[in-house]
Amino acid sequence: EQNIKITYPIDLHIADKLFQLNCQSPPAGDDSLRSFFTNKVAVIIGGSAGIGASLAALLRSWQSTVVSGGRNSHPAVDVTDAVSVRQFIDAAVSAHGRIDFVINCAGDLIRRDIEFMTASQWRDIYRVNVEGCFNVAQAVIPHFRRQQSGSLLFVGSSSYTRGRGGYAAYSSSKAAVVNFCQALAEELAPVGARVNVASPGRVKTGLRVRNFGLEPEGSLLCPDHVARQMAAALVTETTGSVFDIT
Repeated sequence: EQNIKITYPIDLHIADKLFQLNCQSPPAGDDSLRSFFTNKVAVIIGGSAGIGASLAALLRSWQSTVVSGGRNSHPAVDVTDAVSVRQFIDAAVSAHGRIDFVINCAGDLIRRDIEFMTASQWRDIYRVNVEGCFNVAQAVIPHFRRQQSGSLLFVGSSSYTRGRGGYAAYSSSKAAVVNFCQALAEELAPVGARVNVASPGRVKTGLRVRNFGLEPEGSLLCPDHVARQMAAALVTETTGSVFDIT
């Protein structure tokens, strides 16, 4: 079914999706996942609200040690500040001896046409969504290299496959995250560390509501559902993959 012929405009969209490298769905989450997280150390950046908060609560219920922080939480960590990120990661390792899972849930969205978006707003989106991933990776790599293991998960978006009017900065930044993840996965494969992207559809979070207002009940994914799928993605053997969450 992947050997398709481009005949109609819709075929271009289908081909675009099929050409994404290593796209897949996460394995179905069930209670067996609990054993992968018991007595493990998970660091969640952007874990004070939305998907990150749901994931932190889930992993704690599975007896993981969870170190969670955001810009407005304690401990505080700003993903755009490399020093802040490094100190946050180093403190987690110092306190617990190791880190098994690192999840970067920090992200930002400004819904605005390019014509009306300022250069500062554009840069801010890229600083959070792309440079933030770079800062997290640089802080984590030395510890994963020392451990010869680890799983790093970034949060993408279903919009990474095609730019969408009204949020070009957001969708293009999420496409950049996918390419960054794939490159980083190759670099860390020799040390036994895995790097993947969880790519959820529309999720009912505060960030979504601020940009789109209230939407029909049931039309958005629940953060708890997304968190469970992300947990499944964290423990898969693959690396450099995009896990579509629907």
